[in-house]
Amino acid sequence: MSDKNIYQRINDIKKTINYVKKDADVGFGSSKYKAVSHDQVTGLTRNPMVLHGVHCYAERAETPANMVEAGKTQKGAIVWRYEAEFLVHFINVDDPGDRFSQRVDAHANDHGDKAPGKALSYAIKMAKLKVFDLETGENDEARYQDEDLVLHNKIETQIDQAWPDDLKAWFKEKPRRQAKAIRTRLLSIGVGSTHCARWQTQKTRTSAPPFSMSRARWMKTQQRIGQSGS
Repeated sequence: MSDKNIYQRINDIKKTINYVKKDADVGFGSSKYKAVSHDQVTGLTRNPMVLHGVHCYAERAETPANMVEAGKTQKGAIVWRYEAEFLVHFINVDDPGDRFSQRVDAHANDHGDKAPGKALSYAIKMAKLKVFDLETGENDEARYQDEDLVLHNKIETQIDQAWPDDLKAWFKEKPRRQAKAIRTRLLSIGVGSTHCARWQTQKTRTSAPPFSMSRARWMKTQQRIGQSGS
């Protein structure tokens, strides 16, 4: 059982996910476009929500819902448009009274009886996209992948807990486009208290932290400093 409140739990979830790929084709002809499906968002958020103890459900708001005729299919079946306002609740599973609610207007069309269910799914999908600040796009290029995010969060934690102030400042002032390259370099040469100690003892001899060097150059620097200190 965690003592974190619902906002802290939502923030923890936002640290693990930030991008969802558009996977659904919506519309037809010249009006066809890519969108994110309910199942795609659910698949992305389910495990982090379970891990951090957040439950989500939706209910109709106090405003009345509308069901109107929106047209007909090519075969003559009536297309119904369902419009409603929903409250999507994000609940702390360890303290159900601790919750956050997002109000969402939703509508959906269907020539059968599925319009209300479609509207409910849309409301939950949109609430998760907005509450978790999820970016959407059509490809995965130049995006943080799950493994990159895990590594990024691990390094951020180590920086906050162990690294000297000047090294923290150097890392955090780097532009975002360099983040992936820096994380890869950190992983290749090691990150931790030993690494910090080396940087502390050698920072007067180098103009940048060791992760700006190649591994070979860093090892040669290690050898030279060891020889000069013996």
